[in-house]
Amino acid sequence: MNLKKQLDLINSEGTILGLYHSTDNEIFMSSIMNDSDETIYFKVDDHEIRMYVNGYITLQELYNFSNNFFIVTKSGKVKKTYLFEQYKCSLKFGNLCYDEISREMKPSNGLDKFNFEVDDE
Repeated sequence: MNLKKQLDLINSEGTILGLYHSTDNEIFMSSIMNDSDETIYFKVDDHEIRMYVNGYITLQELYNFSNNFFIVTKSGKVKKTYLFEQYKCSLKFGNLCYDEISREMKPSNGLDKFNFEVDDE
């Protein structure tokens, strides 16, 4: 899995929730887990990210809604692959919607492309 980081959606002395693009132009997120020192990587789509960034779903819901067959975890240099259906985890800040996260932990630039456009008619 060759990923290029695009943005830290949540950062506090390091990435807590990151946004990545693959070489196939798929979108992935990385999240630190509550119950281990591993980081989990999972595929998401544009609509799911918009739902999360605009405060409609929690991070855990974003993870649960994601369409993954496999997920990858990483701890240090050790990577492990699991079947998505068989891997249950608790994500850091997973029970919160994005609008409930402290502003100091969010990026100052880069979120505009995820805002929903509303017609003024």
